[in-house]
Amino acid sequence: LCTGDHHVAEQWGINAPGWYSLLRVDTNGILDSTYQWRKTDGVIWTIQPTAQGRFLLSGVYNIYEGLPEGRILRIWPDGSLDSTFRTDIIKGYAQCLVEQPNGRILTGGQFVFPNDPDTLHLIRLMPDGALDTTFNNHAEYKSLPPGSFSDFGFSVDDALQLEDGRILVGGSFTHIDGQLRRGIALLDSTGHLLNTALSGQGCGLWHD
Repeated sequence: LCTGDHHVAEQWGINAPGWYSLLRVDTNGILDSTYQWRKTDGVIWTIQPTAQGRFLLSGVYNIYEGLPEGRILRIWPDGSLDSTFRTDIIKGYAQCLVEQPNGRILTGGQFVFPNDPDTLHLIRLMPDGALDTTFNNHAEYKSLPPGSFSDFGFSVDDALQLEDGRILVGGSFTHIDGQLRRGIALLDSTGHLLNTALSGQGCGLWHD
């Protein structure tokens, strides 16, 4: 399965010409003409398989296959929506998606929810896509001095679930809840910053 924003100029198997955000290639790298490629009104950037054989997707779109959807969705292997999962994220997208053993989903990036004035950068979702209120979703991630993109100029780009439940995060941030971290930090299992490791100058930031 391949995400992105792909233009196909002519008929290819069951797929008409057009722009596609999800398609499949065969083992030889050729487009799979038997697979129904999927469309959005934007682009899908991130894809992550789950333990149940489904896939988590995220990108900058509002419509998936003609239906309004949040910026994180879950699909079956054939690309059809998993109707048991839904988010109401209206802006931003996930840079990383980590499914935890209990089915909850740790997600880093930039996220705006309806009626919430904050841009969130590390959240945890329930197995049905609802925001997990037991997690520290509103931790303040910042990059100082601030850039021209404000809260969308930095993010949590990757997360690693450790065996003891702690979480290692990395990304384009300098501070978490006012404490200097410079790109890497250790959190407890509920997303609160720990001072037991990585509390020095950090790894620093750089430009692509």
